[in-house]
Amino acid sequence: MQSLSFKKALELTDLAEKKNAEYRQRRPAGGIIESTDLKELLFEPESAEAAEFKKAVISLSRDEAVDAVALMYVGRGDYLDGDHSAEAVRKAFDLHHDSFAQQSHEQLTSVLMSKTAVIHDYLRFGADRLKNAF
Repeated sequence: MQSLSFKKALELTDLAEKKNAEYRQRRPAGGIIESTDLKELLFEPESAEAAEFKKAVISLSRDEAVDAVALMYVGRGDYLDGDHSAEAVRKAFDLHHDSFAQQSHEQLTSVLMSKTAVIHDYLRFGADRLKNAF
């Protein structure tokens, strides 16, 4: 990664996992089951874990956010085509990094915040893949 330290990436991943665990504890059935579930979710206050994750994402510098988005997409497996070799992971990270490099801080953090249900997995998989690639 170019600007986001691996330590900070792992901290962001841990916050995302805590946010997800808290949500799963509150909603053991998973997502939205009935239309009343959606209404409850819309009017439910933000959890402390979700607020902490959001704060961490927003506090990233623009350059760190570019790295975090690239990390997320590597974790999702984009551009890897099943090849998780160190070279393929580095190449995928660089491609994502280049494709998001011109976006604003707001655009980048919006991308990260839009993946709320799966961001914890994407960041964890991305961190694991990058750890072995760099």
